[in-house]
Amino acid sequence: MNSTVVTAAAGALGSLLGAAASIVTTWITQRTQSIRANSEWARRERESLYREFITEASRLAVDALTHSLERPDQIMALYGILSRIRVMSGGRGCTSGRSLLSSNHRAVWPAQSNDRSDPRSGRVPRPR
Repeated sequence: MNSTVVTAAAGALGSLLGAAASIVTTWITQRTQSIRANSEWARRERESLYREFITEASRLAVDALTHSLERPDQIMALYGILSRIRVMSGGRGCTSGRSLLSSNHRAVWPAQSNDRSDPRSGRVPRPR
């Protein structure tokens, strides 16, 4: 084999290998950046949902301390936020939200959770 052919082939192969390494490095960098951006967006979205849930639950808890719930649709917003949290987190992290909702439910509707009658609702306690 001629030494000039070997030298030319080595140069071409080296250039091809260098270009391939640059392309792979760029692809890996872009992929890592998009994964990081996606996880950052998901984290911010979860934080926003948690903040909204805490604000609404706090407002309803204070409202439950002062008087009974006249409009049940007010608490449905809280269930909607919890459902959106379930969708975003894949079902994780909803245990504390469910326990908060059940305690809030007992505070808002004590007649239903403690089997005591509420004179305004006309409900009679069930016999035991």
